[in-house]
Amino acid sequence: MEIEDEFTLFNKFENKFFGEMIKFKARLREWRIIVMVLAYSEKHDYLDARKPSTLTHCIVNSYAANAVKITYSEKQKWAKAISEVFPKEKAETYIYTAKI
Repeated sequence: MEIEDEFTLFNKFENKFFGEMIKFKARLREWRIIVMVLAYSEKHDYLDARKPSTLTHCIVNSYAANAVKITYSEKQKWAKAISEVFPKEKAETYIYTAKI
């Protein structure tokens, strides 16, 4: 069986896999958005005002799609990871760290 693309593959499956196709399309869309953010960052060496919001939406949507609650420590890890990938971004932009 030759498959032209992933959507042709899903069309060959039974209807019970329809939900999986929807999830796949949503994740593919998020991946494309993240690639666009990375490309912008590489070209301009910074993120414009909308890109941090786009990144956080992708992260939150992936947790929501799996019905998983984001813990504070996970938020800290994501903020640190974003600041490592994008050196001009500060982790504090993505999570509030209270000084006690």
